[in-house]
Amino acid sequence: MDPAQTIIRKFGGPTAVAEIVGRHRTRVSSWQRPRASGGTDGRIPQEHIETLLAAARKRGIALCLSDFFVERRTKPARAATARKSRAA
Repeated sequence: MDPAQTIIRKFGGPTAVAEIVGRHRTRVSSWQRPRASGGTDGRIPQEHIETLLAAARKRGIALCLSDFFVERRTKPARAATARKSRAA
């Protein structure tokens, strides 16, 4: 699940997040869409991170800075291939 979808769900939906950050609900919903479709690929714009963290603290919602970032994972097959290439 991408960060935007997870965080929006924690707050109760796009309308609740829109009220917190001062944007229209459709703008907040677009954070969950791919960039090719006018979205942000699941990323919340940086300008809203502090506001959302403060709102989460105030509401008792478990949210931390790392929740806003996509975890980069190396595919196991790709990592194994890279190790073999270096060993050769």
